[in-house]
Amino acid sequence: MTVAERVRRLAVLALLAAQIPLLTNKQLPAATQETTGTTWVKVLQDTSPAIVVIETETGLGSGFFVNSNGTVVTNHHVIADAKEITIKLSSGEAYRRAYLLSKDETRDIDTTGIPSRKDGLEGSGAPDR
Repeated sequence: MTVAERVRRLAVLALLAAQIPLLTNKQLPAATQETTGTTWVKVLQDTSPAIVVIETETGLGSGFFVNSNGTVVTNHHVIADAKEITIKLSSGEAYRRAYLLSKDETRDIDTTGIPSRKDGLEGSGAPDR
């Protein structure tokens, strides 16, 4: 996979992650001609911490948090047949014992989990749900 393809995929995941505030019943400001640019910048700033890097013994991929319990959504091909999954947060924190929760090879989507922490993942970009 080329760098351009990885950047394009990350941009798509960022846009998907931008929908997380909608799922948590947080209202975004109405978009107007004057606020559209500022609104998208704010949305991307608020949601980018939810984007993670996923490392396996065969390569790299990306994903994003869907809750504060450590559930991450990624593409199936990113972690298919992986024996070890490491999830790295934007803070630099790494979870080396991530595990598969569910997979859908047909839709190329998987959910993974990271070992729970006593204090949860608040402040990591993971939505509070």
